[in-house]
Amino acid sequence: MRILEIALILNLIHLCNCLGQNLSQDSNKALLKPYGDVSYFLCRRNKTFHPINLNLNLNDLNIDLPVKLIIHGFTENITVLWYKAIVDAYLIKNDYNLILVDWSIKANLPYFDAVESSSSVGSSIGDFLIKLITTKKIYLDNVHIIGHSLGSHVAGFVGKRIFKITKSKVSRITGLDPAGPLFEIPSKSPEYRLSKEDAKFVDIIHTDGGIFGFKASIGHADFFPNGGTAIQSGCEITKLEDFKKWTKQIRYSIHFISVKAIKEYSIQIYSE
Repeated sequence: MRILEIALILNLIHLCNCLGQNLSQDSNKALLKPYGDVSYFLCRRNKTFHPINLNLNLNDLNIDLPVKLIIHGFTENITVLWYKAIVDAYLIKNDYNLILVDWSIKANLPYFDAVESSSSVGSSIGDFLIKLITTKKIYLDNVHIIGHSLGSHVAGFVGKRIFKITKSKVSRITGLDPAGPLFEIPSKSPEYRLSKEDAKFVDIIHTDGGIFGFKASIGHADFFPNGGTAIQSGCEITKLEDFKKWTKQIRYSIHFISVKAIKEYSIQIYSE
């Protein structure tokens, strides 16, 4: 029964994320083309939402500014709309080295494979940050990593990699609804997921615990708006007609919380 439950959750994750995805159609789309398995795009206050590809140009980094590195989740990419929302929320308040990660080549694999790739992706991002630190582009103490869903665990692997190589920890990691399937169900030990050991301070926002998100406390500070479980206030509920096609054995018409709404709610709570 547990195997069937896990399989059901994983398929729902894929359906939810596909429905929640919203690709940008603006003139910047060509500039946002991924550069290898992991790409990095810098947003600065004077550039608004015109990201600079850091794989090609590091000149716009300012060593005196705080670093906010954002990591998307399963099935997403650089053009997902919540990236723009979080960029706007930060840059309205101040200027930052705001780095958007695109790991969509691995994130769009089947969920089992994307989970398997999360460690190597995190190590790659960690190596990139170490390069920026050693070349005096940023300071380690200024680094704050923010991950959503599967990207939260990628963020944990970034922290693990940096500590392994430098013996120092990043200042902060924030997990927005860290993914639960294959991390909490079944349970994984801290070395294989995001944990409070991955940064000096790890804070977690739970708004979908027990469904797609982690239910247990795994940070130094864990926040549970409205109890931390779905369905959150203000979120839309979408009927999944396509779910009937997933298996002949299951004949349900199921309602579920929109992942897009979860993201927006997490971002709103976090930015406030």
